[in-house]
Amino acid sequence: MGVRVYIATTEGPALIQRVAAEESDIPPVVCLNGTTETLPISDAYGRFVRRGSGIVAKLTGHDSYRIDLDRGIDGGSSWQLGVLLAHLLMVQGRLAGPRDPVDTVIFATGEVDRDLLIRPVGHIDRKVAACQAAVDVEAAGGVRCLFLVPAGDGPIDPAVTAIASLEEAAALLSIHVPGGTAAPALPPAPATKESGFSGRRAILGLGVVLALGAGLYAQRDRISALWQDPTPESPPQSTAAPVVESAETPDQTGIAAVTVQALLAPAGFSCPSLRFAQLDLVPETPVRLSDGQVLEGQGATCKLRYRFDGAGLDETARTGDFEMVWQAGGGTVKAAGPASADAPLVLEVDWSEESNDSVVLTVSPEDGRGDILVLRHRITR
Repeated sequence: MGVRVYIATTEGPALIQRVAAEESDIPPVVCLNGTTETLPISDAYGRFVRRGSGIVAKLTGHDSYRIDLDRGIDGGSSWQLGVLLAHLLMVQGRLAGPRDPVDTVIFATGEVDRDLLIRPVGHIDRKVAACQAAVDVEAAGGVRCLFLVPAGDGPIDPAVTAIASLEEAAALLSIHVPGGTAAPALPPAPATKESGFSGRRAILGLGVVLALGAGLYAQRDRISALWQDPTPESPPQSTAAPVVESAETPDQTGIAAVTVQALLAPAGFSCPSLRFAQLDLVPETPVRLSDGQVLEGQGATCKLRYRFDGAGLDETARTGDFEMVWQAGGGTVKAAGPASADAPLVLEVDWSEESNDSVVLTVSPEDGRGDILVLRHRITR
């Protein structure tokens, strides 16, 4: 579930309805309730976001956003803590909108300086009183409510949580602060499972190791269709045109192979959020599997990375460039170049949420000579 964020003001809580990334040449802006009306804090918000003067871009890797509030804020800087937390939650795919289910609700007030320390802003008692009705409504739903205020604003109401730094707030909410000097450690990546697969099916993602092996065939005539999804009772049946002109396709698995590995979002992040976070995907260890594999992705799988290094081919066959072609659902992705153990030929494809495609992957010398590697498989969520 997500986290809902309110900015605590003396006039009552201002709900952060949405944070949306914009193109970098568009100035950051704060709008009212999804309309075109801009709020007076927009200029100050822009300085808070932009590189140089601001903080948001340093932590998220992106420098322009639009945020929508359900009520106006005229000025001051006490909105900064709630706004910054909302951006970090959005990057991790955890910021909840007005009607989204939540397990935590934040009411926050405080100014954030360049060292990610929370500066006092005053009027805490008035803000607590003005927000009390909203706190009661949220708490009645059984969610955790946190009222975050600067530690320097004493004396502190016992009903609120005083914090001195962004790190303290992030720890309360299990938020990773990318690039921040006060950042807590990134949660560990999902653990890798042993590659014990049975039947014709494998799981891809959430720490599961993957790869695809393939047979090495003497010649390729053509491939006119993709193989049918196998049933548990029988092996997959190919509807493709014959790969070789013989009654039986030779099984040469082990002579040459293509491996594939899942590239996962770090723990606590979603794949779309990594467009703005300066974090690398977490690669799984490739494992060689048989032709005709069904791959099931789950959770944090963002990409598939295919590799071919020419291992198993004789020296003559390994010379020159190769072409790797991935075909599925009417789409084609290609990679070309030399292939060796030190510099394998690599092809990456995005893992779509709607992936449920039969795939043909081929590797062949670009000049058409020698043997061709053909791998038919299915990817699905």
